[in-house]
Amino acid sequence: MKRATREQERAQRRYQRRRIKLPVSLRTDDGQSSDGSASDISAGGMRLSTVAEFAIGTRGLAQISIPSGEQVRTPIEIVWREAGLDTTITYGVHFQNLGSSERFALFEAIYSPNNGEQVFSKRMDAEPRVAGSEPLTPAHHSYYMRVVRRIEQTHKLSPLDTDKLLYARLHEGRSLRETLVEIGACTFEGLDDYLSAVFGVPYIDLSRERPDPNAAETIPVSVATTGYIVPVRLEGDKLTVAMADPLDLPTLDLILLRAKHQVEIRFALIEDVEKA
Repeated sequence: MKRATREQERAQRRYQRRRIKLPVSLRTDDGQSSDGSASDISAGGMRLSTVAEFAIGTRGLAQISIPSGEQVRTPIEIVWREAGLDTTITYGVHFQNLGSSERFALFEAIYSPNNGEQVFSKRMDAEPRVAGSEPLTPAHHSYYMRVVRRIEQTHKLSPLDTDKLLYARLHEGRSLRETLVEIGACTFEGLDDYLSAVFGVPYIDLSRERPDPNAAETIPVSVATTGYIVPVRLEGDKLTVAMADPLDLPTLDLILLRAKHQVEIRFALIEDVEKA
């Protein structure tokens, strides 16, 4: 592979430089096998450090061991190589047809709250950003992994754009709405419709449409707090309720059981529900 092409590839992935290292075993199509270390893992590939000799263009199957104990298997192709100062050789490895489940298993490892700042190497990041809010709680982390996956499935996001969303929200603490516009997933004017499609219910921005205090007593506080829901308004016999996760069926059933009104569900982001 030409040097210029390699540098272009690295420039495109610069924001993804990650210190996290995971064990990996590789078996090539011609029968070679080797164990090594995977680093700089992204939606599209990784760096493989090993003592084994492979030619550029080699294809095979990689098995990556992630902290949860799961083994992520994916077809790969070696696209570049660099010799180190010792016997270790670093290879650029592209994932071939990495499935959604396998990709999100890798994302879970990459963006795990336990990794903290050690996930990202500022030395290799041209413009590192400082998180714009307090570190996300484990509940928020799990929530945004689910929401971003739903966004990818609903709107057919590319793996790279999915990675950008997770990076911006989970590492930088930036707004999901802001990032969706920034990566070109939708326009600012089309955000509400875009987010409404994610769960198939209308999206509500609780910073613009504040909940009516008179509706607060329609749902027990304990249910609202644990289920991340907030009553928005009560109009006649119709109660509008915002949920952080409209697919949380146990909470939805509880709302319908406790509420004495006809219920209409809206989708709101978890931090907006908590602040409302």
